Amino acid sequence: MDEIITRDLYRDAQINYKKGNFSTALEILQKAHEAEQQIKGSQDVPVDYDILFLTGQIYYSVSDFDQAKLIFLNLNSREPNDQEHKEEIIEQIKLYLAYIYYYLGRKTGTTEVALSLVNEIAKKNKTNIYALELLADILYFNKDYSGALDIYLRIQRAVDNLNRVLIKMAYCYYYLGETPEAATICDSLYAVSELRTDPDFKQLYDAIQEKSKVKFNEENPNMNVLQKLFLKLFDRQITKSLTKEVQHERRMNLMQRKLYTDLLTGINNRLCFEEKIKPKFEQKEIISLIFFDIDKFKAINDTYGHDIGDIVLRKYGEIGKDIFSRDIFRIGGEEFIAVYFGNKDEALLIAEKFRKLIGSELALHVNTEKNISLHKVTCSGGIAEYPKEGNNYENISKLADARLYYAKEHGRNQIITEGQGLIKSDSEIKLIEPGTVK
Repeated sequence: MDEIITRDLYRDAQINYKKGNFSTALEILQKAHEAEQQIKGSQDVPVDYDILFLTGQIYYSVSDFDQAKLIFLNLNSREPNDQEHKEEIIEQIKLYLAYIYYYLGRKTGTTEVALSLVNEIAKKNKTNIYALELLADILYFNKDYSGALDIYLRIQRAVDNLNRVLIKMAYCYYYLGETPEAATICDSLYAVSELRTDPDFKQLYDAIQEKSKVKFNEENPNMNVLQKLFLKLFDRQITKSLTKEVQHERRMNLMQRKLYTDLLTGINNRLCFEEKIKPKFEQKEIISLIFFDIDKFKAINDTYGHDIGDIVLRKYGEIGKDIFSRDIFRIGGEEFIAVYFGNKDEALLIAEKFRKLIGSELALHVNTEKNISLHKVTCSGGIAEYPKEGNNYENISKLADARLYYAKEHGRNQIITEGQGLIKSDSEIKLIEPGTVK
């Protein structure tokens, strides 16, 4: 029972950490450690690995890098609690250390330790975007703009429209003396309103305008005549540096993105879910499957027309992308699926954030678009956890769908995580009342 209390305290600390309540999270973690000492009956019990890891993350978040370094060095010499994901955890700790040594090294001008650590990570895992970005940042710091640019380009090809990477690319082009390429990026980024107050972006933007003696078209920043010219130069410059194989890969990636994208909402579609996510339910990784549905969507279409319905769907997709990043999919109509790679208690926190945002922002968006009065738009959801509640996708999806159905039949605008799906076998699911499945 005492161990359950300790884990509950740890989960409370996690929640506060994700909300940015760092002081509260640290206080809760201290209580969790004291509870651990009481369980073991000793004051000399080392801090639990998970508790220490979260403590390190908090100190890192508040930029106390000296304290964070001590914690992550300690963790680097210990065995993780989760042996199943041992390699991933060790890689994450080394990446934290690499970032810490980089930030500390920037003050002294020495980044050798950070470079050594991040090189080790990047060689083992060539798809770790954070490691690649840090590697590029270190090269940039050491004024190897050409080397940094090559890596930023790789990241941009893998992750579209990563604004911070685009800004860094623009700086590299600028320092390499390739002002038109830098201007192309800045001119297109000007459309992102929040970047206009970003000091790094504004500094480069002003410097390029001064150097090129050109005034960008602020009324239509997406595609003015100057930008079209720069895009041609930019494309020609990139094409020179690419092999035919890489060019072919770029074309294939573009085609695949179009194939996997829902045209109306811009998020991933059913085909993407079928090919990228469903196979993961054959592995041991914990996955929470979240079924969402817009409440009374048919009534919106019938009452206000399909154009209003499309506005609702697009805004729904925008909010979903903000909350779930690439892990939300439009399956059809008003039906959406989100996945969270963790247990359903953690998934519920994110799903609830999404549900509340839908309720608070979506109706306002529609009013702004059409200047009409529209009832509050809400959504319902059902969550099921793999493999805890089912050993294959079929059972988990039926369970999540059953919980979604229960949510809609019993008041809507809620997320159901319990009941509605006691799995008797691989093929039989018996519907029961919520709260009776523990």
